[in-house]
Amino acid sequence: MSEYQDNHFAEAHEPSEAPPAPRSWAWLAWCIILLIVAGSLIARELTVEAAPQAGDDKLSRRLIELQYRTLVGAAKVLKEQAQQQVEPPLPAPIGTVEQRLYHVVLTGELAGPKEALLELDRLAQDMQKYKPATTPEQDRLRDILRRLYDDYARGRLERPSLTPADRALLRGQLGWFGELALAPAGSPPDGETALAAGAAVAAGIASNRAAVLAPAEEAFSLFAGAIGLIVLFGLAGLIGLIVFLAMAASGKIVGRIECGSGRGGVYAETFALWLLLWFGLSFLAAVATGGDLFLASGASLLSLIALAWPVQRGIPWTQVRRDIGLTTGQDPLFEPVAGVMCYIMALPLLAIGLVIMLVLLYFQRGGPADGNPFTAPGMPSHPIIEPLVFGGWQTRAVIVLLAAVVAPVVEEIMFRGVLYRHLREASCAWAKGLSIVFSGTVASALFAVLHPQGLIAVPVLMALAYGFTIAREWRGTLVPCMIGHGISNGLVTLLVLAAVGD
Repeated sequence: MSEYQDNHFAEAHEPSEAPPAPRSWAWLAWCIILLIVAGSLIARELTVEAAPQAGDDKLSRRLIELQYRTLVGAAKVLKEQAQQQVEPPLPAPIGTVEQRLYHVVLTGELAGPKEALLELDRLAQDMQKYKPATTPEQDRLRDILRRLYDDYARGRLERPSLTPADRALLRGQLGWFGELALAPAGSPPDGETALAAGAAVAAGIASNRAAVLAPAEEAFSLFAGAIGLIVLFGLAGLIGLIVFLAMAASGKIVGRIECGSGRGGVYAETFALWLLLWFGLSFLAAVATGGDLFLASGASLLSLIALAWPVQRGIPWTQVRRDIGLTTGQDPLFEPVAGVMCYIMALPLLAIGLVIMLVLLYFQRGGPADGNPFTAPGMPSHPIIEPLVFGGWQTRAVIVLLAAVVAPVVEEIMFRGVLYRHLREASCAWAKGLSIVFSGTVASALFAVLHPQGLIAVPVLMALAYGFTIAREWRGTLVPCMIGHGISNGLVTLLVLAAVGD
């Protein structure tokens, strides 16, 4: 081989330098991003305002039932363990008329029939003042409950004031709460006036009460078990987070993201394009199919064609993959483990976010602007919760797949991959720690705000996103971020299904 051929062969096989960064339109991209975020927030508020009565739907009623069941189960279990009466604090009597009737039954169970009668008086006063829309069945239920708890207050647990039709209406309209109201604690008083028929009724009530309280005990056991595991892993996560931050501060753990390439502006354009595609494709899928979950998943995955934009702008695909972390990482076997570790380290942050959210909810529930107790705001919720709770097994399987696989892949590529890379490049001249905090905060805030749970859930979602950011900065690859995100979504989905699903 000649000298010319040797030199030509060497030049052809040397790693080529990255092409010069193309001129970007990052400012225009951010105008589009902020307009989309503002538009989604406005549309969400208009949707909430156009909705009928807050919390007046099947899902809200199921969630209220779960909350109250858990309180009843807690009272029973704690009473048995402490061998004395234990009364969990009653929640505030705020909600729709039907939820207020649930609250009357809960009050009767935990505080006694006299308190239930007082709660009915408060409900009547609120209805007279605020005049909420009611149905004939609800008006009749108030009368039935008043007669029922008046019987109980007089020691007449055989409830002579109720007809079979009254009892059927209680069960039919109030479901589990109707069953609970008809199965009070105790038995008819002893004495010469106690009839044998009354004793037989009391035996039937006791047997029925055990069956009614069984779901309440299960709900409390599930709640207590979940809380116990969360606390256990949260403590482990707190220790791990402290050790991790200490090692990072001492230089024993070094981030694997290098910035300064000048390509960051193109990734701002890519993120803006993805937002347009994601909202547009999701809207078309919803309009065309009425919210079919398979097509929703397809639309979400199809939005990733936005990743062709940086290639179109002159950045090789191999470079794009390295920039956004779409690689297997330096240690492919360890990356999934790192994802689990980062999820556990995110739990203390999640606890902080949850506390902030509960404080905000406390002030929000202090009363609406007009003080109307029938229009209290509901808890933040995701649109997939209702089909998850009430759908068939096929629907539930698709939702679990969407939540635990599709959403983590798409969102991590775009938020911790594309957007985070842009932000790190934009702040590369700053101190590294400041650049990481800035980039993580902005990316996490956008991630949280664009989720449909509402602004009240932003602290919780941002806390989780910070955990994924730690994984991204530490490992360089998106694999741990996707793993941690998938674990989080999967556990929440399965917990909701176990708690309120049939």
